[in-house]
Amino acid sequence: MLALLADADQLVPQLLAAGAPVDAKLSLDYSNSQLSRWLAAVGLGDSRCRKHLQVGRSALDLALLLGKADQACALVEAGADLDAVLGSRPSGREVNLQVANAILAYYTMARLQAASPRLLCQVVQHSPNSVWPLLLDTLDHRLDQCTSSLGSALSAPLFPLLAEQFAKGRLTMPEPQDQHMKLLLLSALACGQEGACLCLLRTAMQQELVTAQPNQDLSVLHSAAAMGHAQVAMFLVQARVDSVWPLLRPKYYNEDLTQCVHTQVAAALFPYLLQQVLEGIKLAGSVQLALLLQHIVAHSQSATCLALLDAAAQRGLKLSAEEEDLVLQLAAKQGLPGVVMHVLGAGSSVSLDAILAAVEGLSAPCLTLLLQHKPAPQVDRTSPCCENVFARWNYRHGRWWTCPILRTLQNNSWRNDSCAEDDVAVKALRMLELLLGAGYRPATYKSTGWRRDLKVLNPLQDSPSEFKLTGCNRPSLGSGQVRQLGLGAGASGGELLALLPKQAAMVEC
Repeated sequence: MLALLADADQLVPQLLAAGAPVDAKLSLDYSNSQLSRWLAAVGLGDSRCRKHLQVGRSALDLALLLGKADQACALVEAGADLDAVLGSRPSGREVNLQVANAILAYYTMARLQAASPRLLCQVVQHSPNSVWPLLLDTLDHRLDQCTSSLGSALSAPLFPLLAEQFAKGRLTMPEPQDQHMKLLLLSALACGQEGACLCLLRTAMQQELVTAQPNQDLSVLHSAAAMGHAQVAMFLVQARVDSVWPLLRPKYYNEDLTQCVHTQVAAALFPYLLQQVLEGIKLAGSVQLALLLQHIVAHSQSATCLALLDAAAQRGLKLSAEEEDLVLQLAAKQGLPGVVMHVLGAGSSVSLDAILAAVEGLSAPCLTLLLQHKPAPQVDRTSPCCENVFARWNYRHGRWWTCPILRTLQNNSWRNDSCAEDDVAVKALRMLELLLGAGYRPATYKSTGWRRDLKVLNPLQDSPSEFKLTGCNRPSLGSGQVRQLGLGAGASGGELLALLPKQAAMVEC
């Protein structure tokens, strides 16, 4: 304190390094006769000392009163209590606001992270723009780390308070304003503060920091949709309906469509889009229709899908054969027989991929509908493995067979290893019953690059480790006898073939 009063500012860092107590407070004021004699002895008995040396003041108080910003920042960096800056102590003095704001701007992210919620709220209320160093630091991190970096105890009071200060005009966006606005919104979403994000968005719309223009950055919408913040996602979509198409467009092949639109968002988004179509919004051809249908089916919204198909038919909008097949595959995979029946009723043909999709989803009703359409799709014996949109990566072998029988056995083996569903084996047996009834048999393939030593590849015999042939027996209906249909407990690949019925005609490949 004496160094500050004597303008010996260069000594402040040395005193701090030597361990001088940063939060020590005066217990005597200048009027105390003993203190005045001590100060007079060192040449500090002037009016300046009389004015500033009062009971309860600290070194940071003096730095603020004297306008010494660099020294005040050094004290804060050394751990000085921020109460002097925030003005929360009734000390009867006027704080140099310019210096106080400089200190808050200097206050590092690490200190803010360690601050109590009460102190953080005081900082924001006194100087909202002082939190930008903390928020800007998240630019160098993935958004899913933002919650852990701030902590829920800090983020819960921080973002609602920032939204309030922004609405009052006290929180301003540094340049470039749109990028800082996006950062603030994404940080709020990543910390789970949907209500605060919505308030920020409304104010930003009024100030035109977020607009409904076609070139507007859609990262906030994408994040809200993926994280399940339905209110924010719907607010942005309602402000600009065509922003939904970049959101729905897959970013890469084989993408899980339920990942880019969370279930909670899908529950509100797709019925809203259906209503927009019914009210006359135009779809840009079958591509947008197919894209919307795929997402609706992926979220198992059967009624919405059927209503959209009817609306499209009334407007004369038809899907291409390839688009119909993809919707059919998705519906079969998700177990939506109503959608499968509607697409087939519109004249769509049944592909082998659609059969495999129903097998993948263990959907007996959908597979039954698909197999009723003749002729049954053939298996290409020159192409044993497939890589369609529903074929999961086989973690052991890296291939999925094109034969529906082999795929059923392969899926059963994979599920037995990876999940604990009790009825998976029973469902797999039902799939085999339907496929065998339609004439499918375990396929053999012509010589391929995988096994050049074989003229004919029989996967059940040549790669039996891929097929777990146990656990799929069940009692026949109406009897207590166990019925084996190619999946007898302990059966080998050769025994499986022996158990298959011989009288049904095979599907020629």
